[in-house]
This record gives sequence, structure tokens and C-alpha cells, in this order.
Amino acid sequence: MKKIKSKIVISVVSAGLLISGGVAFASSNAGTLLTNWANTKTNNAKTDVTTAYNAKYNTDVATMTSNVNAYKVGAADNIEAVGTAQTNTANTQINAALQEHLTAISNALTALNMSVPSDFAAYVTKTNGDTTTNLNNLKNTLNSSFNTQLSAVAKSADTKLQTDLGASRSDAVNKLIAKIQEAKASIESLISTQQTAAQSAVLGHLESEINRIETALKSEIDAKKAEAIGTLEATQTQATNDAKAEMQELVDAINK
Repeated sequence: MKKIKSKIVISVVSAGLLISGGVAFASSNAGTLLTNWANTKTNNAKTDVTTAYNAKYNTDVATMTSNVNAYKVGAADNIEAVGTAQTNTANTQINAALQEHLTAISNALTALNMSVPSDFAAYVTKTNGDTTTNLNNLKNTLNSSFNTQLSAVAKSADTKLQTDLGASRSDAVNKLIAKIQEAKASIESLISTQQTAAQSAVLGHLESEINRIETALKSEIDAKKAEAIGTLEATQTQATNDAKAEMQELVDAINK
């Protein structure tokens, strides 16, 4: 189209020269000069568009980067706060449960340390008293001829009684010790189970939240990126179309 219009212009100019002066030139540089002028104007327009485009691009990219970084920092702070809160909650619950069990064991041990010795002491006192009373009564009813024999029997019975009582007391103490150890082992197992469950819960929740936040951020970043690119492409297309239209108007104005 440009070549056709240039040829038309050259033909019109040549015809005018022939009519007015009667002299025809073999060639003209008007088309070349006009083309050079149009190219200069076009390049200048492109430079202006590029300058505006680069300025907006740099500003928009800087703003977007700052916003995303701020959002990421806020998300990271929130995740840390939630993790800390969950850890504190778990620790509080575990410690409360532990203290409850420890208090129960401590109270039971205190009571047993007081009651068991007292119980056995009362038992020994009563048994020994009963033994003495019974033997005294037996002594009074028996003939003096049996005193030696009865004394030997009483002594043997007392020795056996003391031995039996000692064995009973030792057995009771050993059973108590075993029971306390069993209770402590049970509490330790419970604490370990609760600790493992709590740790799994808070760490699992933390991992889930991190994945959720990261996915959301990536989606937002992709959306912002697509929106920014669409805007830039639209701006570039509009600027290019405007420049082309303006240049076309200048070319069309050559014949006017």
C-alpha cells in the first residue's frame, strides 16, 4: 500500500513538473525522503511506547513483589503463632494430667506410709497381747509339773509367732513396693503415649497448615502473575495499535 501511494505521489509530482516547466526528471528522491521521515517518526513513537511500558512494568512488578513478600511474612508469622499456641496447649494438658496422677500416687503413698506400719503395729500388739493372756491363763490351769514343758512350748510358740509375723510383714511390704512400681510404670507409659499422640497431632496440624498456606499463596501468585501479564500484553497491544493507526493517518495525509 505504501509503495502504491508513493508511486502515485511521484507520478502526480512528475506530471505537475511537466505541465508547469515542460521538463521531466528521470528520478526523484521524494519517496525515499518521505519514507526515511516516516521511519524516524515510527521509531520515535516506538521508543515512547517502550519507555512508558518499561516504567509501568517496573513499577507494577516492584509493587507486586513487595505485596507478595509482605503476605508471605504475615503467613509465616501466623503459622509460627499457631504452632506455638498448639504446643503450649498440648504441654499444658499433658502437665495437668501428669500432675493429677502424681498427686494421686503421692497421696496414696503418704496414706500407705502411715496406715501400713500402724496397721501392722496394732496387729502385733494385739496378737502379742492375746498370746500373753492366753498363755497366762493356760499356765494358771495347768499343774505345776507341767511348768517346764509348758514354758518350752510357750517359748517355741512365741518364736514361731514372731517368725510368722516377720514373714507376713515382709510379704506385705514387698507386695506394696511391687504395686507402687507397677503404678509408676503405668503412669510413665501413659505419659509417653499421650506425649506421642500430642506431638503427632501438633506436628501433623502444622504440616497440613503449611501445605494449605503454601498452596494458597502459589495460587494467588499465579493469579497475580496472569493478571499482570494480561495487563501488560493489553497495554502493549493497545500502544502498538495506536502507533500503527497514528502512522497510517500520517501516511494517508500525504495526499491531502
